[in-house]
Amino acid sequence: MTIRYITCCLLIVACAPMAYASLDPLIGEREFRAASATLAQELGAHIKKTHTAPPLIGLTPIRNTTSEHIDTGLFASLLTRELLTYGIKVRNERHRADHDAKPSADPVALLLSGEIRGIWAVDGENRVCTTFIILTLTDAKTRMILWTKDVSFRRIVPKRSLSF
Repeated sequence: MTIRYITCCLLIVACAPMAYASLDPLIGEREFRAASATLAQELGAHIKKTHTAPPLIGLTPIRNTTSEHIDTGLFASLLTRELLTYGIKVRNERHRADHDAKPSADPVALLLSGEIRGIWAVDGENRVCTTFIILTLTDAKTRMILWTKDVSFRRIVPKRSLSF
C-alpha cells in the first residue's frame, strides 16, 4: 500500500509541470525592451563611473535556465542596441570561437554574460511566474566580477481546467 502511494505521488509530481506547459504565456518583446533599457542604463552608469573611455565589451550568449522557450537572441539584440545608445562598444562573442582562429586586433576588456531564470508559485486560483534577467560584467583578464544587476517581472497565469 505504501509503495503504491509513493509511486502515485511521484507520478503526479513528475507529470504536473507538463500539464501546464502549453498554457503558459510567452515572455514578450515588452518585457525584454523594459529589461534591456533598465540594465543598459545601470551598466552605462557603472561604466561611466569606472572608465574614462568606454571599453570594448564582449557579449557572451545569454543562458536560459527556465523550462520555457525564451528567445535569448532577441534579448541580446535589444540589449546591444541599448548599450550602443550609451556609447558602449559591444562585440558579439557567440560565434567568435568558430570564425576566428587568431586573436583579434582589439581584444575585449570586459565580458558581459547573462542568465534568465524563473520561479513558479501558486497563489490561490492563479499560478505566478517571476522571471529574473541577470547580467554580470567580468574583467576579461582577471575574471573578477565587476558588476552584476538583475531585473525581474511577474506574470500571473490563471489556472485553467482541461476539458474534453
